[in-house]
Amino acid sequence: MNAYRGSDLLCEISVFASLPSSSQLLFARFEPLDRSVHGFREFLIFCLEFYELLERTREFPLLQSGFWHYHSYWFDYLGRKVGKDLENALAQFAAWQVDPQSEEVSEASRHSLEHMRDVVSHLTSGEYGVALRHAIS
Repeated sequence: MNAYRGSDLLCEISVFASLPSSSQLLFARFEPLDRSVHGFREFLIFCLEFYELLERTREFPLLQSGFWHYHSYWFDYLGRKVGKDLENALAQFAAWQVDPQSEEVSEASRHSLEHMRDVVSHLTSGEYGVALRHAIS
C-alpha cells in the first residue's frame, strides 16, 4: 500500500522541481479551476486512505460496513451520477506527463492510476455495505 504513496511522492517532487518558484504557488491566489484540481486530488487521497482503513478492518465486517455506511451517500452518488465523469477525470490525469524522459515515473504513474481506479470501483460498488445491511434485516 505504501508503494503507491512513494510513487505519488516521486511525481509531486518532479512537478515541484520543474516549477520556476514553488513558493509562488504556495502563496498564490488560485483560480476556480486550480482549486478544483486541488480538491479532486484531495478527494482521491481521501479515497485511498479510506480504502486502506476499510481493508485493515476486514476482520471486523460490521465495523468496516459501519465506516462505509457513514460515507455511503457520497459513494452511492459517485457510482450512480458521476461514475463515468470520474473515470474520464482519472483518464485525464493519466494523459498528463510529468517527466516524459523518466520511464520509472511513467510506470509508477500508470500503476498508481490503475490502483486508484480499483479503489474507486470498490468504494462505489456497495460491497462494503453488505454486512451491516444483512445484520439489520
